[in-house]
Amino acid sequence: MPKYKATAYIRLSYTDDHSSESDSVSNQRKLIENFVERNPDIEVVSEKIDDGYSGIIFDRPAFKEMMQDVTDGNINCVIVKDLSRLGREYIETGRYLRRVFPAYGVRFIAITDSIDTAHDSGDDLTVSVKNIMNEAYCRDISIKTRSSLDVKRRNGDFVGAFPVYGYMKAEDNKNLLVPDPYAARVVCDIFRMRLEGASASKIASELNRLGILSPLAYKKNNGLPYAKKGYADKADCKWSATTIIRILQDETYTGTLVQGKQGTPHYKIKQMEQRPASEWVRVPDAHEALIARQDFELVQRIKGLDTRTSPNEDTVYLFSGILICGCCGSRMTRKTNRANGKEYHYYYCPTGKKKGCAHPVMLKESSLIDCVRDSLKAYIGNIASLEALLSGIDQSSINQALAKEYSDHITDNERRLEQVLEFKARLYESLVGGMLTKEEYASYKAKYTKQAEDIRESVRILKEKLSEVLENRSERNRWISQFTQFSTLETLDRRALIHSQLRFSQPDKKKRDYPLKGKAFCGCCGHALSRTMNKTSYYYCRHSEADEESRCHKMRINAAELEQAVFLTLKKQMEATAPLAPDGTLRADTSVPERAEYEQQIEALQDGKRTLYERYLMDEIDLNTYKAEKAACDELLLKTKNAYATVLAQAKQKQDEQARQDSRKEASKAIFDADTLTTELAELLIDRVLVYPDKHIEIAYKIQDIFD
Repeated sequence: MPKYKATAYIRLSYTDDHSSESDSVSNQRKLIENFVERNPDIEVVSEKIDDGYSGIIFDRPAFKEMMQDVTDGNINCVIVKDLSRLGREYIETGRYLRRVFPAYGVRFIAITDSIDTAHDSGDDLTVSVKNIMNEAYCRDISIKTRSSLDVKRRNGDFVGAFPVYGYMKAEDNKNLLVPDPYAARVVCDIFRMRLEGASASKIASELNRLGILSPLAYKKNNGLPYAKKGYADKADCKWSATTIIRILQDETYTGTLVQGKQGTPHYKIKQMEQRPASEWVRVPDAHEALIARQDFELVQRIKGLDTRTSPNEDTVYLFSGILICGCCGSRMTRKTNRANGKEYHYYYCPTGKKKGCAHPVMLKESSLIDCVRDSLKAYIGNIASLEALLSGIDQSSINQALAKEYSDHITDNERRLEQVLEFKARLYESLVGGMLTKEEYASYKAKYTKQAEDIRESVRILKEKLSEVLENRSERNRWISQFTQFSTLETLDRRALIHSQLRFSQPDKKKRDYPLKGKAFCGCCGHALSRTMNKTSYYYCRHSEADEESRCHKMRINAAELEQAVFLTLKKQMEATAPLAPDGTLRADTSVPERAEYEQQIEALQDGKRTLYERYLMDEIDLNTYKAEKAACDELLLKTKNAYATVLAQAKQKQDEQARQDSRKEASKAIFDADTLTTELAELLIDRVLVYPDKHIEIAYKIQDIFD
């Protein structure tokens, strides 16, 4: 009768090469069966398989089942192909070998590693070394996998398991996304409905009503892979507002591939975490776009608008979120009045006179629609005329010359980039060889890195310009086409209005301004004063209107009198403290020619050091010559920097004095030229004016020492 009841444990990692027979499930099983045939004292009573699980983690389903059998006493032997099948994390693997298995009297056998704890071969140095090597292998595989995936992402290759709804993987290239005919049409319909004014919930309801399959239902019905245990893995496979919003915000539909949003912080930690947007990998034009870039950006722009629907209606109001009061800047509200069985719609400013709007606006919706439609038609007509004018210009010769110019610049920049990268690659050798100090190494490395980045950016911009020239694309064609699609506009709809994004003001309303706007405050309660816009204007504290106990209750001061009093105070203060001519005869000497000279010398010396190093790298001078000339340059550079620091301190003192005098000069001239208080003068000098009930005022100046 067999002495040991064993479990054959088989693990295949998702990183293992599935084409390799040695690590396949069938091969591991056969190897264990052959071993048991040669050992009649062992009987395999169960087989546990973890297919697609990393050896770094021990939270595997089959492994946990096996350990439950160990705890329950159902087995007393564990057999694996080799030690790495049990695990690749050497500390945890060692714990099972030295503590857990011996505690339960379990015999452990790793066939190919010749480990059998029944024969005292499982607790020696060889096992420890193998555990460490297995973990090192796992770490190396993780690094290589991460690097490989990062390279693919930056090249615009799709490396995800599940393509976004609307796309599928190309048959001949799994790293390329191509449009899914069915789902792509649905995505386009979603964006179209959003631009026409439908809310996310309305779009979802409409798709459900039409019987269009949701992303999850579509993938399930067609046998396509989908994410398990995610937000989409729900029993109710219906469209929802959340799903619609996710689609509307996904930049993938513009042809831009955005990857690397999630990742594991360490190869031992498999829990995914969100990465900051700065670390995402974005590659434009990685695949065919379903949505035009301008439409996508327009959807994002209107995302913050008020798109609430009214009761018993399916779409948002025509002007919802985009109609602004020209007086106070508040969003206008739609109102419906009913009289004699008819409905009349208006847009009005909710702020109102009582809350601070000087001229609250009330507009009839039908009149507003007519005005905006006619204005749009006229604007679009002008653009169409401009298009006809521009189309008559033959740019073929211009494009040819530009293309050659851009190509030459690209070639020159790429040649410079190779040279800079070569210099950068040899920096570390020079540091180790003692030719560069750590500070010089860091400085040169930063400089060459910056030069390389600048050159790469220049090449990128030049290639974009070259592509535009070769494809005869231009910005004027883009913005003209965006508007001319509505050239036959007869009725105003939400789509046309959103595309135009124009703001129209009332022709008979003029935005008013006054000198102390936002600067006059109540000296008692500290609230900003409001200003009436009647024939005789007043400043008053509206926050104390309802509080009869307040000292500033019903405080009113003539606006013209207040503004004149402030002006006269400014003028007298300036005459008393700054007796200068308006041309500013008092002027400090801030000319420091030595400063520019020192800066040029320092820059020249630093460039000379770098040039000297580059000459050495190109074998133009020998090592001894390089070191001698570098030492002399360092000594001169130190003396120059010390002298420069002294000059900077002197220049700072002169600049501070000059800034103060310039401020006084500017203020003096502004007051001298003015006959009354102006908005420009108040903006220049005044921070706030405190007004008290006895008409006493206090002025806080923007420049504290201007009147010292």
